[in-house]
Amino acid sequence: MQIKNTSTWLGITSMTDLGNIGDGNCHLVDFSWDAVAKTLSYSFNEDVIANYTDYLISNVFNGDSNVHFGFTASTGGQRNSQKIRLSNELFTYPLFTDIDGDNIPNHLDTDSDNDGCPSCY
Repeated sequence: MQIKNTSTWLGITSMTDLGNIGDGNCHLVDFSWDAVAKTLSYSFNEDVIANYTDYLISNVFNGDSNVHFGFTASTGGQRNSQKIRLSNELFTYPLFTDIDGDNIPNHLDTDSDNDGCPSCY
Protein backbone atom coordinates (compact mmCIF):
# COMPACT_ATOMS: atom_id res chain seq x y z
CA MET A 1 0.00 0.00 0.00
CA GLN A 2 1.37 3.42 -0.95
CA ILE A 3 0.27 6.94 -1.85
CA LYS A 4 1.82 8.28 -5.04
CA ASN A 5 1.90 11.65 -6.75
CA THR A 6 0.41 10.91 -10.17
CA SER A 7 2.20 13.86 -11.78
CA THR A 8 5.59 12.28 -11.10
CA TRP A 9 4.61 8.73 -10.05
CA LEU A 10 6.91 9.13 -7.07
CA GLY A 11 5.69 7.71 -3.79
CA ILE A 12 4.92 10.30 -1.14
CA THR A 13 4.75 7.45 1.38
CA SER A 14 6.84 4.31 1.48
CA MET A 15 5.45 1.03 0.14
CA THR A 16 3.90 -1.22 2.78
CA ASP A 17 3.31 -4.91 2.05
CA LEU A 18 -0.09 -5.92 3.44
CA GLY A 19 0.56 -9.60 2.87
CA ASN A 20 -2.08 -11.85 1.36
CA ILE A 21 -5.37 -10.04 1.89
CA GLY A 22 -7.26 -12.08 -0.73
CA ASP A 23 -9.24 -13.85 1.99
CA GLY A 24 -12.72 -12.86 0.79
CA ASN A 25 -13.22 -10.51 3.75
CA CYS A 26 -13.75 -6.77 3.61
CA HIS A 27 -10.84 -4.69 4.88
CA LEU A 28 -11.21 -1.15 6.20
CA VAL A 29 -8.90 1.47 4.71
CA ASP A 30 -9.20 4.89 6.29
CA PHE A 31 -7.68 8.14 5.01
CA SER A 32 -7.52 11.08 7.38
CA TRP A 33 -6.44 14.68 6.73
CA ASP A 34 -5.50 16.96 9.63
CA ALA A 35 -5.55 20.43 8.05
CA VAL A 36 -4.00 22.13 11.07
CA ALA A 37 -1.05 19.73 11.30
CA LYS A 38 -1.00 19.33 7.48
CA THR A 39 -0.80 15.56 7.95
CA LEU A 40 -2.33 12.88 5.74
CA SER A 41 -2.63 9.50 7.47
CA TYR A 42 -3.97 6.20 6.36
CA SER A 43 -4.71 2.95 8.10
CA PHE A 44 -5.54 -0.60 7.14
CA ASN A 45 -7.88 -2.56 9.41
CA GLU A 46 -7.46 0.24 11.99
CA ASP A 47 -3.64 -0.04 12.04
CA VAL A 48 -1.92 3.19 10.97
CA ILE A 49 0.22 2.44 7.91
CA ALA A 50 1.72 5.87 7.21
CA ASN A 51 1.64 9.57 7.99
CA TYR A 52 2.70 12.21 5.49
CA THR A 53 3.12 15.82 6.58
CA ASP A 54 3.38 18.58 3.98
CA TYR A 55 1.39 21.50 2.67
CA LEU A 56 -0.28 19.36 0.00
CA ILE A 57 -2.14 22.13 -1.82
CA SER A 58 1.00 24.04 -2.73
CA ASN A 59 3.67 21.32 -2.68
CA VAL A 60 1.83 18.36 -4.23
CA PHE A 61 -1.34 19.71 -5.88
CA ASN A 62 0.35 22.74 -7.52
CA GLY A 63 -1.93 25.21 -5.73
CA ASP A 64 -5.17 23.46 -6.72
CA SER A 65 -7.48 22.60 -3.80
CA ASN A 66 -9.79 20.55 -6.09
CA VAL A 67 -7.98 17.36 -7.04
CA HIS A 68 -8.73 13.89 -8.37
CA PHE A 69 -7.97 10.73 -6.48
CA GLY A 70 -8.21 7.08 -7.37
CA PHE A 71 -7.34 3.56 -6.39
CA THR A 72 -5.51 0.74 -8.12
CA ALA A 73 -4.81 -2.86 -7.25
CA SER A 74 -3.01 -5.76 -8.82
CA THR A 75 -2.66 -9.48 -8.48
CA GLY A 76 0.28 -10.12 -10.77
CA GLY A 77 -0.78 -12.98 -13.02
CA GLN A 78 -3.65 -14.07 -10.76
CA ARG A 79 -7.32 -13.05 -10.77
CA ASN A 80 -9.66 -12.07 -7.96
CA SER A 81 -12.39 -9.59 -7.13
CA GLN A 82 -11.17 -6.18 -5.93
CA LYS A 83 -13.83 -3.76 -4.70
CA ILE A 84 -13.97 -0.48 -2.82
CA ARG A 85 -16.81 1.29 -1.03
CA LEU A 86 -16.56 5.01 -0.29
CA SER A 87 -18.32 6.65 2.62
CA ASN A 88 -20.84 9.44 1.96
CA GLU A 89 -19.19 11.39 4.77
CA LEU A 90 -16.35 12.25 2.39
CA PHE A 91 -18.46 13.93 -0.26
CA THR A 92 -21.02 16.68 -0.70
CA TYR A 93 -22.83 14.51 -3.28
CA PRO A 94 -23.96 11.18 -1.79
CA LEU A 95 -22.57 8.05 -3.41
CA PHE A 96 -25.30 5.89 -1.90
CA THR A 97 -28.73 7.49 -1.92
CA ASP A 98 -31.68 5.69 -0.35
CA ILE A 99 -34.61 8.11 -0.12
CA ASP A 100 -37.12 5.63 1.34
CA GLY A 101 -34.70 3.97 3.77
CA ASP A 102 -35.23 0.39 2.57
CA ASN A 103 -31.47 -0.25 2.15
CA ILE A 104 -31.81 -0.47 -1.63
CA PRO A 105 -29.87 2.31 -3.39
CA ASN A 106 -32.12 4.54 -5.49
CA HIS A 107 -30.45 3.50 -8.75
CA LEU A 108 -31.50 -0.14 -8.06
CA ASP A 109 -34.85 0.55 -6.37
CA THR A 110 -37.92 0.34 -8.62
CA ASP A 111 -39.86 2.53 -6.16
CA SER A 112 -37.18 4.63 -4.46
CA ASP A 113 -39.55 7.10 -2.78
CA ASN A 114 -42.04 4.38 -1.70
CA ASP A 115 -45.03 6.11 -3.30
CA GLY A 116 -46.27 3.05 -5.20
CA CYS A 117 -45.15 4.47 -8.57
CA PRO A 118 -42.07 3.22 -10.48
CA SER A 119 -39.01 5.47 -10.13
CA CYS A 120 -36.34 6.14 -12.72
CA TYR A 121 -32.73 6.96 -11.81
